[in-house]
Amino acid sequence: MSPGKLLRSIAVTLALALCAGGLTPLSAQHPSEFTNRDKTEIFIQHLVRTMKLDPTRYRAMVLEYEIGSALRDFSPELAVDLDSADFIHNSLRELYAGYDKACKAFENGADTEALALIKKLDHEALGDRPNPYLRAYGLLLQTEIDFRGKRYRKVIENCKLLTREARALLVTDWRVCELTALSFNRLEESLLEFAQYALLLTDYGNLPAPLKQKAEARLGELKGEHGKPLQTVAGWMNRVEKLISREVTSEAPTQKQERGIVMALDKLIELQEAVERQTCPNCGKGG
Repeated sequence: MSPGKLLRSIAVTLALALCAGGLTPLSAQHPSEFTNRDKTEIFIQHLVRTMKLDPTRYRAMVLEYEIGSALRDFSPELAVDLDSADFIHNSLRELYAGYDKACKAFENGADTEALALIKKLDHEALGDRPNPYLRAYGLLLQTEIDFRGKRYRKVIENCKLLTREARALLVTDWRVCELTALSFNRLEESLLEFAQYALLLTDYGNLPAPLKQKAEARLGELKGEHGKPLQTVAGWMNRVEKLISREVTSEAPTQKQERGIVMALDKLIELQEAVERQTCPNCGKGG
């Protein structure tokens, strides 16, 4: 099969799955279902089971969280501020000196120092196994540094890994999605940016209000150009077929456009899965 026919076959299969809803059944518990409070309480259980903390220190940390939870239940007005506070991040800074130093270096603009400290984080994990929370937050910090350093492809790659493997560990999982959208913006890949902001608004219920407003505004700006994203992708496919028919198969523009098509279809399917979780919460759960 020629490269053009193979590409069309893959793309048509993905597009049909997207339009018909023929997607892989959703898992029983998707990370998007966990609230910030859920994630924090699971983290506290992780501390109990895996970390040999001084009892006094542990009780103080848990007491801090429990007081916050009680205030949240007592006063709904406090809920927004408390739910946006990242207890996991703050606890990791308290428990791991290296992570705290890396965060301070990043906050002071010393990115090279921060990256060097991040590489050593696994050695700080107590016990024989690395702490998954430390790894996740360390990678997110590294991704923030890469974004500031304009290494946008690396940001997208790291965000994909975090979303796939560590979303349930991160209170600020929305930041991973936002960094991906911002990176697509800097790379001038507007269709992917459009899909990413749509995903941010669809699949992340814990968005800070200013970010939600910003995402809605940006989505509105992009809607005129990409309101019908499958038509945009179909246009790309036709363009690639014409290039291949002229035996133009070099990295630029053919192979680059091919990768863009596959990535766009993957992103649109990811968005459709998120929409299904919102419109049909029991799908894939035997409901």
